[in-house]
Amino acid sequence: MLDKPKILIIDDEPRMCQSLKELLAIQNYELNTANSAKEAIEFLNNNSFDLILLDLCLPDMNGYNVMDHISQQSLGALVIVLTGYASEESAIEALRRGAYDYLKKPFEPEKLLITVKNALNQKKIKRDEELAKQALRESEERYRCYINVANDGIAVLHNGKLSFVNSRLAEMIGYTTDEIEGQDFSRFIPKDILPQIEDIYKKCIAGEELPSVYESKILHRDGKFIDVEYNISQVRIGDEQSTLNIIRDISSRKKMQAEVLKAKKLASLGTLAGGIAHDFNNLLSVIVGNIDLAKEKIKHDFGIIKNLQEVEKACMRAKDLAARLITFSKGGKPIKKVTAIGELAMNAVSASLRGSGINCEFCIPDDLFPVEIDALQIKQVIRHIVINATEAMNGKGTIRVSCKNAAVGENERLPLRVGKYVLLSIKDQGIGIASKNLAKIFDPYFSTKDMGAVKGQGLGLATCHSIIKNHDGFITAESESGVGATFIIYFPASEKQIEELEPIQRIKPEKQMVGTGRILAMDDEKMIWYQDG
Repeated sequence: MLDKPKILIIDDEPRMCQSLKELLAIQNYELNTANSAKEAIEFLNNNSFDLILLDLCLPDMNGYNVMDHISQQSLGALVIVLTGYASEESAIEALRRGAYDYLKKPFEPEKLLITVKNALNQKKIKRDEELAKQALRESEERYRCYINVANDGIAVLHNGKLSFVNSRLAEMIGYTTDEIEGQDFSRFIPKDILPQIEDIYKKCIAGEELPSVYESKILHRDGKFIDVEYNISQVRIGDEQSTLNIIRDISSRKKMQAEVLKAKKLASLGTLAGGIAHDFNNLLSVIVGNIDLAKEKIKHDFGIIKNLQEVEKACMRAKDLAARLITFSKGGKPIKKVTAIGELAMNAVSASLRGSGINCEFCIPDDLFPVEIDALQIKQVIRHIVINATEAMNGKGTIRVSCKNAAVGENERLPLRVGKYVLLSIKDQGIGIASKNLAKIFDPYFSTKDMGAVKGQGLGLATCHSIIKNHDGFITAESESGVGATFIIYFPASEKQIEELEPIQRIKPEKQMVGTGRILAMDDEKMIWYQDG
């Protein structure tokens, strides 16, 4: 029973109200009376009641109107109708409008007491149910809140369908929770690994022992695959077996692992390339030096001189290749100075495009952070990207170059330290890069051009990657076949200020410098000694 239930007696006969009040007073109820509908409605608007004893015949309006008011205002009180003009129609109408019971006057006092007691018990049961539902809703909301703020995706899988997903998982794959709850989970699994995943779930439901974590992939709304880590466990919901799935996005970790592996490969190849380039340079020095000496000795034989000049050109190209190998190797460390990257990029791009017939659009803001770079090396990077772009564009179209300040946070999927950066973007309108090649363009000796001294050597972008890495930056590319390519370079911002350097005064000698003396030549290659001698 409710704690001291509140009852409102509504009857146009004051003596009837008093009699009912005296009868019910012995039950420790809190009682109020009203002799008209207007008075009753005023009571109802200002007080809450558990039970109403209502006479249908009132002086200002009938009792049905009072019942409608109780229903419309959602007051929650139960109604027992008391009337001296009972009929089957009026009873049906009263019950249709929500009355708990219907008593005909006169009635036995005992019957009224039992009906009131039963109504109040029913009221208490309904109230307890509402409290339980509210507590359950609050509990569900609390746990849903905990689940939805989790960093990992959480899903419950039942009979092959997603019966619950948290907002993190929905966000991870580009949907809302409403869009994917109830969907078949196989819709979000790559087809080539679906049989393997289904087998894991079957074993989990069967209670077999399984590894606690699996690495797999999940399909994003845009068609891309995301590297994820699954933790699968069996749960029982009611009488049904389901699986609880904790899904973690490990794309950043995979990307970092790939970058570490690439760095190790590049370091190993760099050591090898540096050694080869050193020996190669020594041999080229001997060849070029002896060509110069031979040209001096046969000045008048133009046929031989022409041949020697062709050999010399080939040697110069070979020296350029050796220089790239050295830059790619551990050598070629940058000599850094604080620089305005926007101005440097404009100059480098403009110089590389001169005479190509390709237009260029620049978007370089004035408030870019300073960067600390080796200007010559970065110009080499820009030049190589632009030359590749001009070749892909066949002499027509526009290259768009832009810079902007950016901040890299802890949640960024980039192999960079947290901090401020300047982004340089170079976008062309060429044939683009096939998706199968995009992940390999920075690998040493990878090229889609014909291999050779003049065309592709497979070192250009690998050298660019090495230079940017030595600047503690990052270079990446975005492209699809037929829609052009965009190269994006991250440069760490510098806290230092750009220094204006005074131009170097060049001193020109008035006449050729000549003299006598002894020169010591030191080299680990004996052939170079003989050449100098």
